[in-house]
Amino acid sequence: MTPCHCNRASALGGDCERQLVYMRTAWQAAAPISVELELLFEEGRHQEEAVLRDLDRAGVRVMEQQVSLSWEQFEISGHLDAVVIEEEEPHRALPLEIKSMSPHIWDTIAHRGPGVYKWEEVAPAFTRKPWLRKYFAQLQLYCLLKGTEQAILLAKNKVTGQMAQIDVTLDLAYAEELLQRAQRINTHVRAGTLPDRIPYDPDVCGKCAWVHLCRPEIQGGDPVAFLEDAQIEERLDRRAALQEAYAEYEDLDAEVKAWAKTKDASTIAVGDWLLVKRPHGKGVRVDISYVGPGRCPAV
Repeated sequence: MTPCHCNRASALGGDCERQLVYMRTAWQAAAPISVELELLFEEGRHQEEAVLRDLDRAGVRVMEQQVSLSWEQFEISGHLDAVVIEEEEPHRALPLEIKSMSPHIWDTIAHRGPGVYKWEEVAPAFTRKPWLRKYFAQLQLYCLLKGTEQAILLAKNKVTGQMAQIDVTLDLAYAEELLQRAQRINTHVRAGTLPDRIPYDPDVCGKCAWVHLCRPEIQGGDPVAFLEDAQIEERLDRRAALQEAYAEYEDLDAEVKAWAKTKDASTIAVGDWLLVKRPHGKGVRVDISYVGPGRCPAV
């Protein structure tokens, strides 16, 4: 890992302050990143370059690219992808950050498909993974560093090429928390101390480059193998998402069938759906079928 003498805007929203201090004071002791992860970073850089070219071809006014930012008072540094001119307000220049992501992650964020979203509409989707949780803080800091009240996160599906614009508004209360965090980190760096550990989180601690310093007991044991397999991780994410959806399905299914059992008719048409009650053991079973627009029979 390269030397790090500032609080990086891209990392300051991370889950663990201890990790952020290690980043400043023990960068030379960081475990090397895997070849797979380095390839993912490289692919992200290629995707970023492609998006900037697409914006140029689309006539978007890009004032600056790859902008280095710093705030000496708080020892914060950042590397902004671009600054663009907003069409509706041609005198307003907004920070732009580009993030490419897997189709599954993109789908959870851009639930309506390509288009423009407000952060409030998609915020829950950015709580699912440690790296996603950093994005909001990064955009907040770019607003402060560029003196704007709004920034743009451009999310790209790196398989289909679809993009969604997410408008992020400056949250002064949260931004103040980030500056206070930067000050705490600076204090630890100068004093040679470390913040308390967070409770062990495999998504955070298990992938930390300093876990061998912070929790050597984990590294010394036999039972846990920390592996990186993007394909398996994506399938596990999808499994978790389907599990949540299935639980909701079961609740709705039970609610609808209970409602049908209160009705006198044995066959009920509701919109494009047909509910048929049939004897089942000592009770009644409700079968539900989709019959399509305009295809419900008269009953």
